[in-house]
Amino acid sequence: MAAGAVEGLVAGEGIGEAGVVALGDFLDVQCIASTGSDLDPMMALFDQDGFRAFWNDDINPGTSNFDAAFNGYIRHDSNYFLAVASTSFRNTDGGFRCTVELMPEVGV
Repeated sequence: MAAGAVEGLVAGEGIGEAGVVALGDFLDVQCIASTGSDLDPMMALFDQDGFRAFWNDDINPGTSNFDAAFNGYIRHDSNYFLAVASTSFRNTDGGFRCTVELMPEVGV
């Protein structure tokens, strides 16, 4: 998985290949609705066997920050997939930008 950014449009849900990530790699992922977008994004990271590694709906609902973010250490080598969808609590759609920061093997 390369660090960088992904932009897209949610009208339902979408899944994209994130790439190979190794045991001990640290990921920091944020998904922000585009300016003017009504999207309330949620996202999850799945391994190649379909097991969810991370999931988030709202960064901080108490401050009305309904964008999504997660970070943590990868527990096993796999090809991972990032899924972005509209939250099930509000049926919204619109543009988004996900940023991925990868720090290789910092947890080994």
